[in-house]
Amino acid sequence: MKPVAGPIRIPLHITIGTLFVCTVVLLGIVLGIQSYTHSRDMIFASAEDVHRRISTEMQLQFRATYRPVVGSLKLLALSPIVEADSREQRGESLLLLTRALAEVQAVSGIQLGYPNGDYFIVRPVRTDDMKARFAAPQQAEYMVDNIVEDSGVGRVLYRSFYDDGLSLVRENPPLPTDYDPRSRPWYLAAETQPIAIEPYLFHFIRKVGTTVTLKTGRPGVVIASDVALDQFSETMGRYRITPNSEAAIIRADGRVLAYHDAAQVVEKRGDDAFGLAHIGDLDSAVLTAFGAELDVTPRRLDIEHQGKRWTGSIDR
Repeated sequence: MKPVAGPIRIPLHITIGTLFVCTVVLLGIVLGIQSYTHSRDMIFASAEDVHRRISTEMQLQFRATYRPVVGSLKLLALSPIVEADSREQRGESLLLLTRALAEVQAVSGIQLGYPNGDYFIVRPVRTDDMKARFAAPQQAEYMVDNIVEDSGVGRVLYRSFYDDGLSLVRENPPLPTDYDPRSRPWYLAAETQPIAIEPYLFHFIRKVGTTVTLKTGRPGVVIASDVALDQFSETMGRYRITPNSEAAIIRADGRVLAYHDAAQVVEKRGDDAFGLAHIGDLDSAVLTAFGAELDVTPRRLDIEHQGKRWTGSIDR
């Protein structure tokens, strides 16, 4: 008969060592979880702080741009160009208008609409892109469009280019046009105090912007400034805390006004047709998902998408 084996005895130092290792491992797991949770909470808190700063800076940027435009419009509304009834008379205010353009770099044009349908606009064409878009001479700094009713011909566009000293560089042959400022949103929306209409895509320069418009003291004469908003996309790019961070400024219909990749804001729709991209069409899976069930109600966001947690908020 075999003797019955006694209990296995483990040396005390091995037992203590094993308990110590298990304790260290367990403590490490607990500390790791706490560290991960703390780091995650810090990242989310940082993201919320950055989002608040972006929202605040966007508002400050718009006000910093908008206020000088409002001031210049109020002064220009008192200038002789409001009473000008001919190309020659409007040309006499060219120095005043170009000085106003120089004061606010974001302004891409100052325009006037008259009760008889005449139209006058001054645009800076300093960049290579603008020169190419309007086939401007290399030495041109400003472009002036003047639309008037020409007896026997109809509505005619006269386009002239001026250098920095406002010497005439070139005047294009007159062209027939059906453009009538009286049908444009900026003319129709004008009030006795400056207001900015809903942002849209400027057709000629293909930039996103708004038009600040004002009725003058002369009945039927409206003066307005086109204000480009492309600097907002640059601001959003500076505030990306990680390569995967996303932020966009959109209209209520989901059309994008600013995004860190500004090239995606404008989409080509036809041979010579362009428009504002929809948030669902941006090269971002999470923004595409958001755009599919668009809801721009201001609120906190905390969602799961493709196995990842996204946090943020929607601000007006």
